[in-house]
Amino acid sequence: MAATERWLELAWTLPRTHTERASAALFDLGCLGVQEDHPHGQAPPPRQPWDTGPRPALPSRVVLRAWWPAETMSAMDLLLSLVDRWGGEVE
Repeated sequence: MAATERWLELAWTLPRTHTERASAALFDLGCLGVQEDHPHGQAPPPRQPWDTGPRPALPSRVVLRAWWPAETMSAMDLLLSLVDRWGGEVE
């Protein structure tokens, strides 16, 4: 039976225009992966085959989720690094 791995996950809500730079900053801090999500309650409805016309506009804010192995960085170190670089809302 394999040991359970522990991960540190960060959910960071920020303006969509900062997604690329913020993702790069997260990788600079050693994260193993980044996922882009819609903010809670702001996901557009699923597009149906009969839907025509333009897709709805994306929300102006995005949630970036990033993961690190728990042993590589303390949560406080991570939060201080992000606040120093960017500010914003960190969960």
